[in-house]
Amino acid sequence: MPETRGHAIEVPDIKLNWEGLLSYWSSRIAPAASFTGGLVGNSSPFAVLPQVTPLITFMMVLLAMFPCLVKAWRDTRPGMITSWVAYAYTCGFFFGWHVHEKASLHFLIPLAIVAVHNLEDARHYFLLSIVSCYSLLHLLFEAKEYPIKVLLLLLHSLVTWLGFSAPFSKIASVQAAEKRENAVLHLILFNSV
Repeated sequence: MPETRGHAIEVPDIKLNWEGLLSYWSSRIAPAASFTGGLVGNSSPFAVLPQVTPLITFMMVLLAMFPCLVKAWRDTRPGMITSWVAYAYTCGFFFGWHVHEKASLHFLIPLAIVAVHNLEDARHYFLLSIVSCYSLLHLLFEAKEYPIKVLLLLLHSLVTWLGFSAPFSKIASVQAAEKRENAVLHLILFNSV
């Protein structure tokens, strides 16, 4: 986060999880720290943790992107660029300096394009889209909006599940039939020899 500002609601990224884990461990040896001073106010320094600077988060983003950059350099298939862009945006979201929760759309949109072609990418998209939508729900903050946002999250989850399960279940059943066919042919060939 920037040095002089804090947010009452943080993005569920790696830095926040790391800070939470370390603050739990360090609570026994140091005084408690206040992470924010209100909705938008001056944040107090950490009691034990070092300050995270923009340069450190930049290096973390580059380090996280390094495997993808190496793979893109070695395997220059144009069809993979959408996956690489989604991965790079995800690295920026998780390790970035000042990331808003709405930035999750940056990696969800390319991942949605990739997800229709591959079951594993569809699983990643399904999980990340639910987590991303859930992290956006606090933007609807009034009590009367609570049923709407829960219904929207459940509806999104159901539509996404049904949208991906229909095509991939057909593919899975065709692949299972091919495996059974190959197994039968294998048995016939080895029994006849």
